[in-house]
Amino acid sequence: MANMFSGKSDKHIPKTLEECTQRDATATNLHVWSERLEKWGKIVFWILIIYGVTMAITSSIITKEVVYGTYHQWTSTETSFDTVLFLTSIVETGFYAFLEYCAYHVLALLVSSLALITQNTIISANVALYEASHCATANATITPDEVATASSSQPQTHTNKPNTPPTPGTWACKHCGTNNSTNYSQCKKCGKFRS
Repeated sequence: MANMFSGKSDKHIPKTLEECTQRDATATNLHVWSERLEKWGKIVFWILIIYGVTMAITSSIITKEVVYGTYHQWTSTETSFDTVLFLTSIVETGFYAFLEYCAYHVLALLVSSLALITQNTIISANVALYEASHCATANATITPDEVATASSSQPQTHTNKPNTPPTPGTWACKHCGTNNSTNYSQCKKCGKFRS
């Protein structure tokens, strides 16, 4: 059964730069999920606000029985609105709704940034593969005789000789005079091989 992860283990070398910048299914899906999370956060925010206001109004209406009269007593039911309880419930609802919205917004930002990191990493890897394949084909077309001819035709500009004798564990380049470690077979300055 095919899904968005099918074929991810096989990597082909891009033939053009346009192939390097093609959108990846994983990054596209991550972008879609970040948009969904943002929308869900807004929907849940408004649901919490509406529910909280409704509950604040219903819980702030207080009914109580009041007894009237001294000799002849009778009871009556009175309703009143508790403003302090209402304001407390509204502030609490607003706080929880704000925290929920911030949590969804941060989660959407994290998923979106993960999508961007994934997409940029894939593009960078594709460009590196593209450049490496072109360098490999360009180097494969140059023969060793052409390399030897090109290196011998270049003028020799480094004719410095060593001013100080090489210390133990180093060798002096005969071409430019640079002291190099015995671990190196090439000069670190001019690139000539040790002879």
